[in-house]
Amino acid sequence: MPTINRSLAIFTRNSASASEIFAGAIQDYQRGLVLGGQTFGKGTVREIIPMDYGQAKLTRSKFYRVSGASTQHRGVVPDITFPDMFQAYDQVGESSLDGALPWDTVRPVEYRAYHPIREFVPELDDRFRRRAARSPDFIHLNDQIAIAREQQERDTWPLNEAALDAQMEAERRRNIESENMRRFLKGLPLLDVLEGDGLEGDEDEESDAAETAQAEPESAVESEAEAEENTLAANDAAETDAETEAEADEEDDEGDFLLEESARVLADYISLSERQISAVSDF
Repeated sequence: MPTINRSLAIFTRNSASASEIFAGAIQDYQRGLVLGGQTFGKGTVREIIPMDYGQAKLTRSKFYRVSGASTQHRGVVPDITFPDMFQAYDQVGESSLDGALPWDTVRPVEYRAYHPIREFVPELDDRFRRRAARSPDFIHLNDQIAIAREQQERDTWPLNEAALDAQMEAERRRNIESENMRRFLKGLPLLDVLEGDGLEGDEDEESDAAETAQAEPESAVESEAEAEENTLAANDAAETDAETEAEADEEDDEGDFLLEESARVLADYISLSERQISAVSDF
């Protein structure tokens, strides 16, 4: 049975210049799937010209893909778009700059596609969207993008200090509730939503306990009962620390969900392409 090479290229809105040329080549020649976000759109070539006093930097040409499309301004649009935080900001990308050269096209050159990847993209994208719709990580990421977008679009802020504090506290709670929903769906320990609590509060409590212990006179003699109580308390604290460490390890083992989803997309592509090859071979 014939085999084909399968590859992925993952990019974000901050991917620019040479990485965009690479992404465009992968996409045009259909050598692999381009995943992630729309790239930066930096498709111009600049030249530094020495002068008697200083230097002048001039834009002298533009990059074009074999398809004839420029990478300038528009960048490279991925085959499958993953949500990312850059979507919340309008100030990222060549298109956000004043005076940026526009996107355009030239006559394409003759080239051949290596694999029929594009015919699989609709099915791959549909499978990805169905997984993302029920993924706690993607749901949480979309919530974070929405929150950041609302903050970016806000054009008024309260001048009253109490009102501003209340607004910031509401945003903090909303972020924690979104994170807690993600954790709940994944069976992870929840964060404390109470004001002033959380990891920082725990550190403060530990610091206060240490200061209290230092403040006690060294000459204080513990009774046998007190010593026993302190031993039990120390054992409880050690067990709590062990549980906290285990929970932290569990969170660290989560892995990169975007990378994991990329692997699922690649697995889908392999499955679909092999199914097509098998059908052609049987025919």
